[in-house]
Amino acid sequence: MAANDTTSLPIIDFAKIVGPSISHSPEVIEESEKEKKKLFDAFVNLISTEHRVVEPEPKPDANGNIPDIVPARYAIAWFGHPNRDALVDPIDACCTPENPKKYAPVYAGQHVVERLAYLHKKGQNTTEWSDQMQRDKSQPTAAATPVAVASS
Repeated sequence: MAANDTTSLPIIDFAKIVGPSISHSPEVIEESEKEKKKLFDAFVNLISTEHRVVEPEPKPDANGNIPDIVPARYAIAWFGHPNRDALVDPIDACCTPENPKKYAPVYAGQHVVERLAYLHKKGQNTTEWSDQMQRDKSQPTAAATPVAVASS
């Protein structure tokens, strides 16, 4: 596909999407993002950096001039909602004697319940975990199976 070819790209009119309007304070949203980060950190046994959107520092060219174009910035987003019965444990390939496991295994549902209890205690929890938040249970799942990543 050519760089300017948009014929195969979907067009989504977000104004026409009907759904519940959810409003949270910035503190609740920030706390939620921190908890997603903690679960991902436990999965790969790495401590990730806090996400922040910052424009890269412009670098002068050979003549000392600042270019009009900002340097490229790349980020990878991870949105994880594992089955509540999934065991989240650092992947063995991410652990070495120099980099031992930093996180104990935890069931995803247990992690969510603990985090909701923590937010409730702080007065920041506006919802509670319910079966409606769970993935479709019509598909059979193995209980308490470790989460695995396919290697390439």
